[in-house]
Amino acid sequence: MNKIFTFLNILYLIPAFCEAQFLKNQKLIGGYISFSTNSGNSTGNVFDNRNVYHISNTGIGINPSIAKFINPKRLVGLGIVYNYSRYFTEEEMPDNGNKYEDKQQSGGVNIFSQQFIPLINNFFLTVHAGGIVLYN
Repeated sequence: MNKIFTFLNILYLIPAFCEAQFLKNQKLIGGYISFSTNSGNSTGNVFDNRNVYHISNTGIGINPSIAKFINPKRLVGLGIVYNYSRYFTEEEMPDNGNKYEDKQQSGGVNIFSQQFIPLINNFFLTVHAGGIVLYN
């Protein structure tokens, strides 16, 4: 496990030691994939009865994007957004079979701009602004 953790940290830090030399009209392909999950119990009083609920939630997000440098320190881009989430609640005490499930999907477009501000030699501050239009 430590070898995997060390390897992932090295991969993560490689871009920090690379020199970024951007030119006008260069293109950049990027984006992200995200995954989240959680699970737990919750208690509540409903009609003077003590109820225990098991709650679980799963989410997935995919956002591929492409951008173009309009000058060596600024890029503009366009991305596609897809999100999926599932929320599930089951009543455990009293075990009367009450269950609730909700699934949501959304898709849309992401428009963004990113500015690179040099702080010291080969060290930049990045400012990102964007907007997303989603349809559920």
